[in-house]
Amino acid sequence: LAHALQKIAFDVVIGPSSFDNVSKRKSPSGRKKKRGRRVGTSMLESLDQANTASSSSASKENVLNSSVKKTRPKNRRDTFDLSKKRGLTSAAKRIDLNILIDESLGDANPDYVTPKAGSTEVNIDAIVSEISRTLDDEPKTGPKHHGKDDVNDCTEEDSAVKNNLQNLTSVAIEVKMRHLFPDKMSQVYKYPCVSARIFAAMSIVYADQANFAPILPFILSLVNAEFVSLTNKEENEVCFINKKVCFSGFDYSSTTTAVGDVVGQGGGDLQPSIEALEAVLQQALKLARPIHYLDVAIQCLQCMASSGETNEACAKTMVGYFPSARFEKAIKHYMCELKDVKRFLLSQNNPQASNDHIGVRYRLNDFIGRSVRYDLRELLNTIPESVVDFDVDECDERWGRAVDDRSISSILNFSLEMIHELMTFHPKQFEYGVKNMPDFFVRKAFTDLVQSTSRDDLKNMDKSTYESLVMDITEARSFLFGARACKFVLDLLNCPGVEEHINAAGGWASVEAVASTFYKLNLHEGFAENQHFVQLKQVRDLVFMLEDVDARFEQTVENCEYCIRRLRRKFNFKTNSSFIHNLKVHLAGEKGEYFPVVVTQSIE
Repeated sequence: LAHALQKIAFDVVIGPSSFDNVSKRKSPSGRKKKRGRRVGTSMLESLDQANTASSSSASKENVLNSSVKKTRPKNRRDTFDLSKKRGLTSAAKRIDLNILIDESLGDANPDYVTPKAGSTEVNIDAIVSEISRTLDDEPKTGPKHHGKDDVNDCTEEDSAVKNNLQNLTSVAIEVKMRHLFPDKMSQVYKYPCVSARIFAAMSIVYADQANFAPILPFILSLVNAEFVSLTNKEENEVCFINKKVCFSGFDYSSTTTAVGDVVGQGGGDLQPSIEALEAVLQQALKLARPIHYLDVAIQCLQCMASSGETNEACAKTMVGYFPSARFEKAIKHYMCELKDVKRFLLSQNNPQASNDHIGVRYRLNDFIGRSVRYDLRELLNTIPESVVDFDVDECDERWGRAVDDRSISSILNFSLEMIHELMTFHPKQFEYGVKNMPDFFVRKAFTDLVQSTSRDDLKNMDKSTYESLVMDITEARSFLFGARACKFVLDLLNCPGVEEHINAAGGWASVEAVASTFYKLNLHEGFAENQHFVQLKQVRDLVFMLEDVDARFEQTVENCEYCIRRLRRKFNFKTNSSFIHNLKVHLAGEKGEYFPVVVTQSIE
């Protein structure tokens, strides 16, 4: 390619006759296509117009050597740099051999060329380099910067893996699959299972087979997880596969669920998928030298991802249409999966290790959240009004709509979030038998304010007093929101009608099983979206805890509500003070932080 580009550049400079037909090309209709007249001026021409007056007395030699030319053809092109954005083809069609570029600019930048009558020295290498950049040719040597999804090239230490990749065939992959997965071959050929083929190829190209045998149970769990994602629970058939759109099993996006009993509520049972992904992490925990074996596997996948032969060989083993490009994506996906599993193992003993919920953990977290929400809808949204009803007069409008729609599960879900948030900020208050409660509205600013009888003192409030009151109100509102959530959940779960309805529907077993998985694998730690569901790992224990804290919270809740009412009365006047206005808005927000009140607790 470099030789061809060099020849083209040479012809551009030395042999202008080869481009005679470029400007005289004919249109498809047979008529000559006239070159359009350029209307705008280039940057160099603008400089020419600005400096023509000052250089009018210069000699011809000075004009040729100056940075400005008095006369130029109207169809002139400044540099090759302007043409490179249009591509090589466009540049070849539009180049003009009467380019006039002064030598001073050429010396400053060798990429500027002056093919004027062949008398000026031309930098051919600069032209070739410029055209190469136009074609986005990257140098074969030197450092290469990779994006977050790119795969680093194999190192020299992986020469054995690279040699094995060159001899990789589809027949060898099929033989290895029969050896590694003898009892799953019917599923391997029935479904578009890419993991079995990728890991069979990985086993073949491993530099040291002793490093593959220990991770085989872990590999089998990944293959099984893909099978679960590809199969439909009810029909046991392959899920949606299309030539244009493919929901893949290797990233678990093809997982489907049945529609629930509640009208209009999708979701379905995700327990099989949750168990399959849980098995992946459990098998990783059983590895004797997990970091070493995972590092070797990751490096092998890096080599496979940079080898096109691997994708082609794996694609030939598929039944039906399956492009090889999807195998490249799948290999990179499993490489990221193994890196995430490695981070998961490091986080068990090293609190400082990265604990981002991506890969297997991210999908498992998502499945757990979807499954818990589905089960809550099935249990709570089917409760008839004759069993339980709610008073929504003092609560926010959204909860009134939720009650009208019988979306009780959404209220419980939000209540658990508030309880979890309160437990995060006041963990000791949820320990059994603790009697010391947090104090609110004890700062001097609040004490002085409630004792003051002059509105002028309030209007002239300083910034420090304002900030102190804001902190008092914020802390009290946060505590009240969580305490009210505790009372709502306790009243709902202790309602006799609700308890009887849930037991008739199968009880909390399905919810507790999924939430227990969430807790055992520490997926609730950090900033997981569904971390509050860990409270449902034992619903009976949750009720006991709420009964204990609700009795202890009662007096503190009354004190906070009383202080907020006193502040409202103090600020119940019109004023232009921005501080008082903000405080009044802050206090008004507390009115919307009530939950519905359970008013019906028996079955007719």
